[in-house]
Amino acid sequence: MFSIIGLKCDVAFPIEGFVLDFTKSFSVNDVTFELHNLEEFLDSNRHLERHNIKDIRILGVVRAAYGKDTHEIKSSAYQRVDRAVNILQFLVTRSLRTVEEVYFIKPLDDEGPVKRDNNNRFIALGQVEKSVSLDGLFPGPRFDAQNYVEEKLKPFGAIRPDRKETLEKALSYYRVAVCADNPYQAIESFFGAIQALVREEKKITDVTSKIMEDHIKPIIVNGIRGMTEGDFEDNFTCFWRKYRSKGTHGKYHVNDYSRMRSASIAKEEVTRWTWAIINDYIEKSIIR
Repeated sequence: MFSIIGLKCDVAFPIEGFVLDFTKSFSVNDVTFELHNLEEFLDSNRHLERHNIKDIRILGVVRAAYGKDTHEIKSSAYQRVDRAVNILQFLVTRSLRTVEEVYFIKPLDDEGPVKRDNNNRFIALGQVEKSVSLDGLFPGPRFDAQNYVEEKLKPFGAIRPDRKETLEKALSYYRVAVCADNPYQAIESFFGAIQALVREEKKITDVTSKIMEDHIKPIIVNGIRGMTEGDFEDNFTCFWRKYRSKGTHGKYHVNDYSRMRSASIAKEEVTRWTWAIINDYIEKSIIR
């Protein structure tokens, strides 16, 4: 463990599950996502391999994190990176994990000498200036993932301050849903994301199913092609009461695979609903 009063460090956490082709770093709030270069992020003790963490393409980096010791710095930096990953996962629509058990840390040179315990699990951070590309490996036109994410990130930088916390809360529920092990858990968490937004929009603490249905109906009917009011009402009753309430409160057996298949289909529809409702909230929250 480093021992110094008032330590300042750069800290980086691997992001598991990110597979898009990027050539340069990008930022989300106060976190920079850098490309993972095995030659510069030295894992001499093979921590990533021993924890079975593979195919890491990016790291969430917090610059000049400050704290009384490395434990405090690591905890604070992890929370900042994980919040930023909530936003990133919403954009890439796949499960991402901020790796906590293996990370990289570099004390800044201007903070004075640092004593280092040979048994610590911290790994040196190198300068992050690198370029990686997958051009030419796959046939067909190239999807510009870098431009896609950078463009999609722009609205998040213009959210009104009084709406940011609610949006972050909704995105955290959305991420839990995407990473859920079964469709019942996913549906419950997707509705948790929606409830967080409805609670803020309506300025209420108790969001009943009726309030929820009335609030999101026009967003879903107007935002999803082919959706009628009748279709929405039928689906809402099924998704909310059947899969969200009964499915997560001991009514159904989680090994009833026939019912699980139906719940999985419902989960895909609730995913679309949640995506539309969060985007509607973002649009209404942008500073013009």
